[in-house]
Amino acid sequence: MTHHHLRRRHRLAALLLVPAVVLTLGACGSDDEDGDGASATTASTVAETTSELDTSTTTTTGAPSTTTTTTTAPGGSPTTSTTVPAFGGDTAPKAGEADGEGTAPLVDVRTGRHPGFDRVVLEFAGGVQPGWDVQWVEGPVTESGSGREVEVDGPALLRIHVAPASGYDLEAGEATFAAERVAGPGGGPVHEVVRAGDFEADLVWVVGAEAETPFTVTTLPSPSRLVVDVAAP
Repeated sequence: MTHHHLRRRHRLAALLLVPAVVLTLGACGSDDEDGDGASATTASTVAETTSELDTSTTTTTGAPSTTTTTTTAPGGSPTTSTTVPAFGGDTAPKAGEADGEGTAPLVDVRTGRHPGFDRVVLEFAGGVQPGWDVQWVEGPVTESGSGREVEVDGPALLRIHVAPASGYDLEAGEATFAAERVAGPGGGPVHEVVRAGDFEADLVWVVGAEAETPFTVTTLPSPSRLVVDVAAP
């Protein structure tokens, strides 16, 4: 074969490779430019982790979600808008059965602010999920066992009753959770959460809220948690 023919074959091979290279570079460029996909996945993972930690969503009555959209006008800067869908709960009483044996030791009560709702979490040790019922009630609130009136900040009262559960360990002779009041996160529907009874494995906490809005109840394992989301008015 002459040198002339060899040069022609090399040129043809090089031309055939160009489209493949362009296609490969185009695919890589698409992944690099479409950063929203990776960001959305990361944001979703963070949201789920935050939801489980409840800096604050298993049995559930439906929970709200948040959608973030990023748009770019021609020749302009990206703008981000957040849309909060309608809350998935309602105002009806809700209840669930216990999962496990024995009295669940209460170890934490906390609140968290989320778009469109506030979250209240009761956490239990020992892997036991106590039975529960949650409902809006009329005041005044009286403490189970003593019958004394308990002051709760907020015009609406959401009663959280869990059993068998307690914030006091009789065998150890000490409290597993001693606080009687937990402040709301601020700026939302929950004003505060107040203990209204811990008697014979019946534990009652009352949420002082802005109004009788829809709410959802979720149970989470490892550790056992009762999660109550209260919608903003």
